[in-house]
Amino acid sequence: MAVVIFCFGCAFIFYELTGIIGREMLADKHITGSGEGYQNVVFGKDSKDSLIVNIQYNVFAPIIYMLLIAAALQYFEMNQLAQNAVYIVPCYYLVRGFMITVVSGKRQLYNPGYEFKVAMMGTILAFAVQYALVLPGKGILPTVEEFRTQLWLVFLALAYQFVIRTFGRSAKNRQNKVCTQQMKKKYILDKYDAFREKYDSIVNEIAPGNYLQRVIYSIMIYENFNRTKTQRWGENIIFLLGKRPMTLGIMQVKTLKFIRDAQSVEMGCQKVKQSFEEYVERAIRENDQYYRFEGGEPEICLEKICQDYNGAEDYVDAIKYIFYTLHEFEYAYDETYEIEKRMPKTQEITECSENYAEVYTFEELAEKLGRCSHIKLLEDCSITPLETENVHAVCDPIYRGNMLIVENVEDLTVEGQHKIITLYGGDGLCFRNCKNLTLHGISFKQQDCVPEEVEAEPILRFDNCAGINLEQIEIEARDRKGIFIHQCRKVCIEGGKLQGCCSVACKAEESDIAIASSVFTQNHCAEGVIQVSDGLLNIENSILEDNPVQDNLIYNINSNVKCNNVFVKGGGFKQISNQVIGQGVHVVKDCN
Repeated sequence: MAVVIFCFGCAFIFYELTGIIGREMLADKHITGSGEGYQNVVFGKDSKDSLIVNIQYNVFAPIIYMLLIAAALQYFEMNQLAQNAVYIVPCYYLVRGFMITVVSGKRQLYNPGYEFKVAMMGTILAFAVQYALVLPGKGILPTVEEFRTQLWLVFLALAYQFVIRTFGRSAKNRQNKVCTQQMKKKYILDKYDAFREKYDSIVNEIAPGNYLQRVIYSIMIYENFNRTKTQRWGENIIFLLGKRPMTLGIMQVKTLKFIRDAQSVEMGCQKVKQSFEEYVERAIRENDQYYRFEGGEPEICLEKICQDYNGAEDYVDAIKYIFYTLHEFEYAYDETYEIEKRMPKTQEITECSENYAEVYTFEELAEKLGRCSHIKLLEDCSITPLETENVHAVCDPIYRGNMLIVENVEDLTVEGQHKIITLYGGDGLCFRNCKNLTLHGISFKQQDCVPEEVEAEPILRFDNCAGINLEQIEIEARDRKGIFIHQCRKVCIEGGKLQGCCSVACKAEESDIAIASSVFTQNHCAEGVIQVSDGLLNIENSILEDNPVQDNLIYNINSNVKCNNVFVKGGGFKQISNQVIGQGVHVVKDCN
């Protein structure tokens, strides 16, 4: 029994030492001169790197540790115990499995097949080394006279290196095969359920909103993954002995006083909430009442929170991976609305204000652009040639029509009350360098067709704008491009309908755009109904119906695209997108 306790005790000490040694000391470059080194489980990317260094370390390190223990026992003339030191190696693999699956709670990330193969290799080699070095009863470290007789060990090491590298090149021993995405997701969701049951009262009191809770639990899961219970116990002991500032608790909050896990959750929640409020308050000040926490805003805010919390290189990617793995909560609480209520209100525009205007014709509309903050269109109209002294609006003649160019306008709302602006030829509207612009309840209808040989401008174009909201906008393009967005920030299309477009219905370049509760139908698009490049696109609660395209409904070029409750029906497309865009798209089959 004493031998068993001794071996398991030594194995436990060695397991804890492996966590202290760290990844950098085990870098492959220290062994072979190149490579990425020891591979840890990472969230946020699907690594295909070989685990050869992991295999070498987990086989060789316990044997070297066993030899050092045996040498020390021989020095103190405890030869019988030295001969039993070989059992430290299999005990280490048992302790390793128990600590990972039970104590650390990472059973979802534990691959029994891989661990068994490594344990068998290490155990067999340990008994071979014991037979050669320990059982003869001589000193383990060779003398000068014995050195030449043990050169065969060099040959064995070279042979082992060949075997282990052959084993490491196997596709089955790549990181993405040993620890799969499914294993990571199960670990994340299981930990979320456990932590929510334990800390929900604390989190819900400080941050009752949907978004913040997902961020907090994402950070909690990742910090717990990096600092297991036993490691946190060690940190507590070191803190009590040294009384210096340290990061403690499950959320690894820096503190000058001793705190438990529940207190660290409370402090971590406050820290996350403070970063969130600072970001939103600054955004509201920049965009006034037109700011919406939509489109690419949640992800940009998440990156800011992560940088404030921990500036490590891979920290943001890991938290984002966990954040998007967690299911979206359904709380009727809007964090940004609560912040807006606390901030100073801007003066509301009334119908009696000088900033308010009611117009009946396109000429009147163009004259008021940039001079009024709220314009209400009361009659249907069409784009016509005009001469105006308004420096913000210029009408350029194009093919059989006119393009109204609106420049340098800020804080403008144009309300149409479902009025129609009729277009002929290449008629359209172009907004340049505008900020906080809302178009609400306006229909743009193309009256005639533009010949194919004419490169017509899109009906709506936005260049270098910010804070653009297109609410309940309808476009009937009749074989023209619908909306083109170039180098714009915070563009939101909500409750819109785009139909009859050719080439592309909505195209965005170097922009962040959100599309919600909108319909795309009968668009004959060679380049995709929606095309986005070098930007962010978030589509939710929208429908793509009967859009005949040559290849992809959504064409993605180097962009971050997310879909939630997007329904697709008919159209004869080849595939939804040329790149993976998640699980939020549902193809509805025709029942006929």
